[in-house]
Amino acid sequence: MSYDLIQTLIVAAIVALAAVMMARRLFPKASQAVAGRLGLKPARKPAAGCDSGCSSCNGCKALNFDLPPKT
Repeated sequence: MSYDLIQTLIVAAIVALAAVMMARRLFPKASQAVAGRLGLKPARKPAAGCDSGCSSCNGCKALNFDLPPKT
């Protein structure tokens, strides 16, 4: 095998992976249907927002969205 062929295969794999990831983001219901047909379990998303029970870092309270004082 020549280096050109190896390089072409690596680039093709990267492009294919990027296309799959783009399709999953743009068409979530269709990608879940395809994953269901293939017998793959969907990944569980962690809960987010105020009702998620996250109080470990108090990062939300530390953010200050006020404008700086005018001088």
